[in-house]
Amino acid sequence: MPKVNEKYFVDKKNHIIDAAFRVCMKKPAYSVTMRDVVRECEISQGGIYRYFSDIDEIFVAMLNRYNDEINFGLDLQDIFQTKDEPIAVLQKIFAYMRSYFAKTSAHYGVLAYEINAIFLSDPERGIKISHCIKSNKINEDFSKMLIQFIRDNVENGKFKPKITIEKIAILIVLSFQGIERTLTFLSKSEARAEYEKLADGINLENMIQTLEETIVCLLSEH
Repeated sequence: MPKVNEKYFVDKKNHIIDAAFRVCMKKPAYSVTMRDVVRECEISQGGIYRYFSDIDEIFVAMLNRYNDEINFGLDLQDIFQTKDEPIAVLQKIFAYMRSYFAKTSAHYGVLAYEINAIFLSDPERGIKISHCIKSNKINEDFSKMLIQFIRDNVENGKFKPKITIEKIAILIVLSFQGIERTLTFLSKSEARAEYEKLADGINLENMIQTLEETIVCLLSEH
């Protein structure tokens, strides 16, 4: 019986999170209230508070599910440890990140951006929930493994960098952050047309390909 009760509890929470997600697809996250979620998931006002004490707890649950779901596909550690030539490994890494961005921007990119903006603009709310949000390990692990991978291949002579390892790593990490923000911006239909006037051909494939070619050039002798 306890297992049934636990499953029921988890299913109810997921039902509420799903409803909140649908609401956030209809209106900006900053304007979403508990009443909106209650109407969408069709449970009583009092019933929802058995599972979440306020809208911020629901936002945290949504962010945590987002961070869980984006850790997908091939394991980054496996890619870095393959016996392929270093340039081929780099190509696999960029292919992985292309899939990563395609998944995150398509599903949760705008929502995660909006919710994080709420907590950043209201430090008290942000501090209250900061310890509850799961870290995005894919970004943390990626940065560490990438720097070590480049360093190892500089030391064994496979890479001949034109600038320091640290600068190349910074370029890659900042570029990925910029790509993520650009994709989030482009996913807003009202912003897409205006943005495309300023930068023709800005899309995921072109951004990743440009970064890949730049990094390969910086790490190659010629």
